[in-house]
Amino acid sequence: MPRIPIDATNTPSQNANDDYTISAPGSYYLTGNITISKFKGIHVTSSNVSINLNGFTVSGAPANNGFTVSSGPGCSIINGRLGGLNSAIVGLSGLTIRDVECDHCTNGIFASANAVLDCVTDTNNGSGINAGNGCKVAGCVASGNGRNGMGSGIVAGIRATVDNCNTVGNSVNGIFAGGDSSILNNHSSQNGGGTPGAGIVTTSGTGSRIEGNSVRDNAGVGINASSLDTIIHNTSGNKTTNYSPVSGPNFGPIQGVSIATSPFANF
Repeated sequence: MPRIPIDATNTPSQNANDDYTISAPGSYYLTGNITISKFKGIHVTSSNVSINLNGFTVSGAPANNGFTVSSGPGCSIINGRLGGLNSAIVGLSGLTIRDVECDHCTNGIFASANAVLDCVTDTNNGSGINAGNGCKVAGCVASGNGRNGMGSGIVAGIRATVDNCNTVGNSVNGIFAGGDSSILNNHSSQNGGGTPGAGIVTTSGTGSRIEGNSVRDNAGVGINASSLDTIIHNTSGNKTTNYSPVSGPNFGPIQGVSIATSPFANF
């Protein structure tokens, strides 16, 4: 299947709210930077659409979205930057977003995405990444988000996986996830400057696994979890309350590194 450029000839607008409309499955790409002037921006109305930004930038006014993906599954957006928009990407489930940078938007990535991988979101007014139930967010950086005082670095729904991400200096929480989620091997520091939040929060549900994370210097609690979460092998420091709760049936004991006796200890 040939690749299709996103332009007025190949993907013309099909309604007043679209700059460009992608209404058929296929592989699409940018040939240069694009300035968005309409609310839905590049509007994807078909399933099985892959979009390669080719390293180019999609920018526009704060009233307009960069990409609106209203159909699925099988859609992907990769390899470029979105800036100065309302939401950089708005999408439904079945969407994969990879190697995308979003900055200076009202919201960063705001999608019920299946996967957000190796993305960078920084200096957005709201949250950097707001993903849905059952999503995977991995290898991402979310920093300096929540300039309106209400945004977190990464927000995920229930049964999510957040793995190997770096969340620093976000206004509320570093990572917030629903119940039955896996929060693994992340770094979360200096969050909560706007509203005292936490490095990691899973209090909206139970049964999450929080393991191998490094959490430090957040304005509120280091790791704020449910009493029935599994909490092991984490490091949380430089706060009066590094862990809440401090014990539970699946909570590794808090011990010093040099004197730890439990293989499941937190530090």
